[in-house]
Amino acid sequence: MLPDRLTGLAADLRAGVPIQAAARDSALVGESGGLTALAGGAGGLTALAGAAVALAERTGAPLAELIDRIEADARAGDRARAAAIAQAAGAQATALLLAALPVGGLALGYAIGADPLAILLGTPLGAICALCGVVLQILGLVWSQRLQPRLP
Repeated sequence: MLPDRLTGLAADLRAGVPIQAAARDSALVGESGGLTALAGGAGGLTALAGAAVALAERTGAPLAELIDRIEADARAGDRARAAAIAQAAGAQATALLLAALPVGGLALGYAIGADPLAILLGTPLGAICALCGVVLQILGLVWSQRLQPRLP
């Protein structure tokens, strides 16, 4: 995981290891000698780390502190993403429960001795109600899916 590698890089830098050796030990240096872009969303973090190296070389800024701040920001982003996924799971479970309620209503109708399908499918008014119910159910499911955030 890239934040762990950045933590290792900062620790090596504080210990006095030269940047190229520390980056190589943290598996952040590619064959060309520059910081590598890793798979997934790590390319942005790698670019930030590369910019921090360039800034430290140009201005003498403490590179270990810059790397620590990048790592802290990455971990905060990971926590925020995990919290959003957890909250979206609750909303999705609610939508699925609401989608299952009509089936429960039909089962309850049969449990009390009525024949709800005969009324819904056997009479014109029942057919209109069943059609409207199905259309509204589909619209509700589509709407709840659109309300869900698209998370990586």
